[in-house]
Amino acid sequence: MALEQSDSAIDGERHDWDSSQDAFVLTGSTANAAYEVGVMKRLLTGTWGKANYPPINPYCFAGTSVGALNAAAMVANADLEFEEALDRLERIWLDRIAVPSATNPS
Repeated sequence: MALEQSDSAIDGERHDWDSSQDAFVLTGSTANAAYEVGVMKRLLTGTWGKANYPPINPYCFAGTSVGALNAAAMVANADLEFEEALDRLERIWLDRIAVPSATNPS
């Protein structure tokens, strides 16, 4: 049975997809956490994958280390649309966490 599910995933087919059962589990490491913001922007607000799947609507965000910061920011902004919550999280990364020389090259 698991092999059949794998095969359909490889073929790009999704059957009975219910994203209300999805969760984001975010890792530690500053580089990973910054990357996660971009991945979440794509998966939560736009189509994604070769088949242009619709945005995911997860029921849960969890993380470890700095990934927990991203998860907490998403949960703290749960009253907002994902796009606005992610814009706020991106601003935190760009304005408060990123090294100025990395975001403003001379």
